[in-house]
Amino acid sequence: MKLSSTIPLAYLLLCLPLSVAAEVRSDTVLITDLKKHYAFTKQLQKLSVTYTKQRETVFQSNKLDQPFTINSNYEKLFDLSKGQFYYHQVHHYPGNYIFNDIIVHQEGKSILYDVNGFTKGKQLQYLDYNQADFHQDLAEDIDIFSAHTFLSDADSKNTTIKRSDTWAELTKSNAEEEQLTYRFNLQPIQLVSVMQHQSKKKTEYTNPVQKMGLTYASKVRRFTKGELKSTVNITNIKEIPHIKQTMLAIPQGYGPFVDTKRKPLEWVKLANDLYLINHVAGNRHVLVKMDSKGLTLFGAPASSKVSEQVQLLINNNLPMKKIHSVYITHGHSDHMGGVGYFAEQGITVLADKYSIRALKAFPRFKKTATNWNYSTLKHKQTVNGVTFYLPKNSHSDGQSFAYFPMSEIIYQGDFLEIPFDNSLPTHMADVEKEFIEFLYSEKIAYKRIVGHHRNNNMTPEVVNAYYKAHHPN
Repeated sequence: MKLSSTIPLAYLLLCLPLSVAAEVRSDTVLITDLKKHYAFTKQLQKLSVTYTKQRETVFQSNKLDQPFTINSNYEKLFDLSKGQFYYHQVHHYPGNYIFNDIIVHQEGKSILYDVNGFTKGKQLQYLDYNQADFHQDLAEDIDIFSAHTFLSDADSKNTTIKRSDTWAELTKSNAEEEQLTYRFNLQPIQLVSVMQHQSKKKTEYTNPVQKMGLTYASKVRRFTKGELKSTVNITNIKEIPHIKQTMLAIPQGYGPFVDTKRKPLEWVKLANDLYLINHVAGNRHVLVKMDSKGLTLFGAPASSKVSEQVQLLINNNLPMKKIHSVYITHGHSDHMGGVGYFAEQGITVLADKYSIRALKAFPRFKKTATNWNYSTLKHKQTVNGVTFYLPKNSHSDGQSFAYFPMSEIIYQGDFLEIPFDNSLPTHMADVEKEFIEFLYSEKIAYKRIVGHHRNNNMTPEVVNAYYKAHHPN
């Protein structure tokens, strides 16, 4: 007989065997109690949250044997009653590169602008980033929001529960079919950890703080396969009357909006023997040089998939030429991720000694890189008409750049980050100062600097103006 959906739960429980009914009742009561405990998060309509994050990295470090700690600062404000939020993030990378972005959301639109102006300059960008995305990001760092999100659709049917008198573990799958286990202390109620089983990730919430009548974890640690990956320290959570309009306003002087449509790869001739490939993975550039042996590719893409696209473009434009070498500027993950595609074909990797060691240690290549063909570059060495320089710098040991004397063009990776609209950033990284002063000391004559990132046409006039703006004497 089909049961009516109107039959009370209490009656159904009475129809079950006593032990089963007690277990279901216990699980149902537990979930109900947890939901009631975290229901207050719905009342937090206007809130300000500030926190810091520390993440250790090897393959973005300035020293391969010494992990670098990327320090990040976050300020997030939201006003649900007006559909507004403010998201300010600052990230510190080796060489004193500071990424400083603000996202403002109101009237259903999210706009990003670059505070320092070295990645986007003065251009603005519309983001496909709404309130749901914002709160999902907030839930990843704040335990009370994480618990409320998890519990919102939890019930005794879709959730497996293990428990004692002092703790309970609730396990269910998320929308991506990943199994999650949330562990709560019960006396008092507090989320203490989240386990993502398939990806083998764990988040621990500790150091509870009582404020504004609520309790939240002020320290969050994230692990992958048992290894600590990042630490978050919540510095403040407070209710606010509103978000100041000055915070939501775009500063004067910004605009226009960036065209974010993905562009097809472009093939541009720079000289008789030198070609530029534009829009690699959206905002990167590589060079292709012809010589008597064939072709050298300068700047491997970040992935094998994009490397394949680059090679197809080269084959279409220079069908009779073969790539014999691929050059990487330094051993950071985003500058060597796609080099394996070429190296596995027997193409020689051009890099300095340090960067070759980084390639062999990189997890993606650890099993294969020892068998690749390498040509080790030295400072001021000329190979097939290209001179390579390895100046000391604070961004990465072993970082080099390539100089094409016949065309007076420089190709570099992370030495200089002037934005593509050639506006002058308000912050100059230490490594940029070091690089420009090296060019001055070596009296290297150039007409154009092609950056692996973003800007492929930095002229001496713009570079000199940038330097003088920050070091007038």
